[in-house]
Amino acid sequence: MAPEAFESNLLLGGMPAAIRAEFREVLSFVDLPARLMLERRDRPVEHAYFPTAGIARSCRARRAG
Repeated sequence: MAPEAFESNLLLGGMPAAIRAEFREVLSFVDLPARLMLERRDRPVEHAYFPTAGIARSCRARRAG
């Protein structure tokens, strides 16, 4: 992952340098198409995403009534 990506993500950019270096070794860029569902209810989380551009949102369906 490019060093400038850490600057554009507040969570990554706020990490201590040593931890940031460890993350940099294992992170990779992925293109996320619009409306891609990143997680599904009642399923294990498979990946962590650190957006460097765009918007991601978390939604929860409410029960009727």
